[in-house]
Amino acid sequence: GIELSNLEVFVHQIRTHIETGTGIVIDYPATRADAELCFIARFGEKVAEHTSRPHARRLRDLDPQTLVTVGADFARGIANAGSPPQWSGPVVLTGTAVHDFLNLNLQPLSWHCSARTIYEKMSRYAKGKPAWGEKPLAGDALTILSDPLVPFGPDSRVESDAQPTRRLSLLKDGCYDEVIGGLRYYHYLGLLAEGAAPSGMPGNTVIPAGQHRTPALFEPGRSVVIRSFSDFHVDPTSGNFACEIRLGEVREDCMAKPFKGGLLIGNWFDALADLRLSSQTTAEDGYYGPSAIRVGQLKVAD
Repeated sequence: GIELSNLEVFVHQIRTHIETGTGIVIDYPATRADAELCFIARFGEKVAEHTSRPHARRLRDLDPQTLVTVGADFARGIANAGSPPQWSGPVVLTGTAVHDFLNLNLQPLSWHCSARTIYEKMSRYAKGKPAWGEKPLAGDALTILSDPLVPFGPDSRVESDAQPTRRLSLLKDGCYDEVIGGLRYYHYLGLLAEGAAPSGMPGNTVIPAGQHRTPALFEPGRSVVIRSFSDFHVDPTSGNFACEIRLGEVREDCMAKPFKGGLLIGNWFDALADLRLSSQTTAEDGYYGPSAIRVGQLKVAD
């Protein structure tokens, strides 16, 4: 009941050459592979479409079997999905939903850890303090790294503003650690005088694996699982979000009933105070970390 209606692959060769007035010369090649896969699922009168757009540095990292298997599963779930539940409590995020929730390009941490927003006093950054504020920690203490030096990582780069990039820790055991920025704002904040080297732009998102097997993240009885969002957007200043659910599941009595629509509502920083990470990991579009997470308190509303 599922067919691949469209498949396109684009491969780019990129050459970067930089010269500065101080005599710095940088010349390096790179590649990028982008794909677009469109699936159509038909089950009687139920018809659904799912499109995925993965990218990688090397063509070999776009595994066709995995892309087709996962994409077909999403299309099947969307075609058979019912209406969203009314729910307030623990929510498990898997698949692309984990990527969206924790990726530095989509969540608000990189904005608050930016040297510029810290200098302009718009950030809640406070070195050594928990990112969730004064609440007691009820889950795993999250560590998030920005790593532009992952071999063949989609968000890897050797330079930023003609300065060498480096790996840095934004959250260490749940507490603010280093900041993202170039030479200018590192100087403004006095970080250069402390011996810190500028980091450049954010790199790949790297999160160490947790200690929980994925099945242990699900609640006994009834669990709500989010597999993908239509568009995940978080307010960068407050951390509040209300994002449309593209595909989710209600798991009950060993049965999984897919649903679509509705909103997942919560606060990204509050979620860090009660977060559990799976020991299984995944690598997807610049995200290297747990393949599933459990947030202790979120809301699903239609």
